[in-house]
Amino acid sequence: MKTPYFLFIFALMSSCKLFSQVTNLPIESYKYAPNSILIDVRTSKEYTQGHMDNAINIDFLATNFEEELNKLDKKTPIYLYCRSGKRSAMAVKTAKKLGFKYIFHLDGGYLKLNPVK
Repeated sequence: MKTPYFLFIFALMSSCKLFSQVTNLPIESYKYAPNSILIDVRTSKEYTQGHMDNAINIDFLATNFEEELNKLDKKTPIYLYCRSGKRSAMAVKTAKKLGFKYIFHLDGGYLKLNPVK
């Protein structure tokens, strides 16, 4: 009797977007991976003042953030960073909600790589 119940729960969970894999990494440990997308979620002004090599800019504060993120392949690993880690942490939640499978949060943000002097 327990087997059908277990199979029902497993099938129900399999149909949900619960199986996103989120990994927190210190930003300084990031190494470019050719089959992934590095996303700078800061404003375009912040991005033009300096950004990580190979990063694309999708502004978390823009009204079309979800729309722009949704254009990306959800099976491709994405790496998210911002200035300090706060916006990118919120962007991780959005990426999970949209169904991205492999999400990496680069903790510490751009400030950790380039401290203000």
